Amino acid sequence: MKESIISLNDIYNSCHKSIKSKLKTLEFLPGELIVKQDEPHNFACVLIEGIAKISVMTEEGKSIVVSIIRDWELFGETELFNESTKEFDVEAITCCKVVMIDKEVLFEWLEADFNLVQYMLSQLSRKLNESAKTVVANTLYTLEYRFSILLYSYCNKKNGKLEMDKELVAQFLGTTVRSVNRLIENFEKKKFNKI
Repeated sequence: MKESIISLNDIYNSCHKSIKSKLKTLEFLPGELIVKQDEPHNFACVLIEGIAKISVMTEEGKSIVVSIIRDWELFGETELFNESTKEFDVEAITCCKVVMIDKEVLFEWLEADFNLVQYMLSQLSRKLNESAKTVVANTLYTLEYRFSILLYSYCNKKNGKLEMDKELVAQFLGTTVRSVNRLIENFEKKKFNKI
């Protein structure tokens, strides 16, 4: 029988006092950078509250959204293991509360808590899988198809509305706002609900 992975929230709440006392919590306003691409730093982060986007800036100055993260997601950990600079910008979309975990503290926590090890392995596996799916989707599928997947994945379940502005949708799809406007117009012509 498969054991379920304990949530990051539960792992954090059960963290030993000696480790928890070394964690730093910061708050970010919408539009503020939590992590800046290409800057070295020695910490991983846990988004406790809020929504943030993970993006990369191309050489041409175009921002491409790689992922949207929400409450209780870990980010910035992979760079600690390969000792590289941060590969992405992480920007607050809403007000965000973030726990910063210094590299040495994270390694100490990993040694003390196998649940955290399991959680990180499952998250790294999930991220690798999602990256592979994104590469396949961007290579094989049309912009219209990727837009429909975005709608399905990120629409508010209560009101059926996409809770992203057109600029963010364009960054997520790697296109222009003008193309997003055409996509929306085409979807509405096909009798989909107003987006």
